[in-house]
Amino acid sequence: MSDGSIAFNLRSEISIKSLDYSIKCILISNNDSWEDVITYSCQNKIDFLCKTTIVKAETRFDLYLEQGFDVVIVSITPWQLLWPTKGSRLVAADLIEFLIKHQNYQQILLHGFSVAGYMWGEVLDLMQNDPKKCNNIIDRIVGQVWDSLADVSELTIGAPRAMFPRNEMLQNMCQKYLEYHMKTFYKPSTQYYIRSSQLFHTNLVHSPALFFISKTDPVGSLTSNLRVKESWDSLGVKIYVKIFENSPHVEHYRKYPKEYVAELYAFLNKLNLMQNKKKMAQF
Repeated sequence: MSDGSIAFNLRSEISIKSLDYSIKCILISNNDSWEDVITYSCQNKIDFLCKTTIVKAETRFDLYLEQGFDVVIVSITPWQLLWPTKGSRLVAADLIEFLIKHQNYQQILLHGFSVAGYMWGEVLDLMQNDPKKCNNIIDRIVGQVWDSLADVSELTIGAPRAMFPRNEMLQNMCQKYLEYHMKTFYKPSTQYYIRSSQLFHTNLVHSPALFFISKTDPVGSLTSNLRVKESWDSLGVKIYVKIFENSPHVEHYRKYPKEYVAELYAFLNKLNLMQNKKKMAQF
């Protein structure tokens, strides 16, 4: 898109690479003048993928790269999640500064996975504290996609399963610690989780939204997601919902790729964000 638009995908999923457990948030942009963005860096790691970047096939990155988007990845460690004032809130502040610095991105699309809702709530909190500085960002957000959204009330369930998807013993150990952590460290941690959830449910962003949900997802439950939908409905947000019958947490795309992509592309088309419309004919 020639006007310089940014599709902003928050991906809060935990990947394991050489014992580096990181929760990732992704900014996806299709601005042609991306060269200045790749030089941007901060202490909390902002990485960049552009249209020419080679990534593994069959990833969600490809869905955007094929439409001319560039991808900026912001990652935080589990430690940063556990200690918001020294971790996730600093990442949120970096993210805001990034968007303020790059005013050439005049259209922003959010795409969040799992506990990315928490991370976005932290961003909303900081933006609300400085409306004069941040209202411009909110005005630039044209749409939002939420995949397997997990509320803070499900953090103790969602984070362990994201970190250790195939190890039930480690899931249980991690869950027990998180429960202890939230009870013991209210001031430095839990109060921020609660505040983030409140702000997410009363979202400052009223642009159209697409929800991907599974009836069998115990982490981002159907009930919890529909509760968010109900709250946003009352705010006048236009919401589209795709409910899958039986897909694991954050695995809708892998189990139902054609349905997932068709729904996503239809949503992007409604927002006039589709650059390669020939792709739509394949789904």
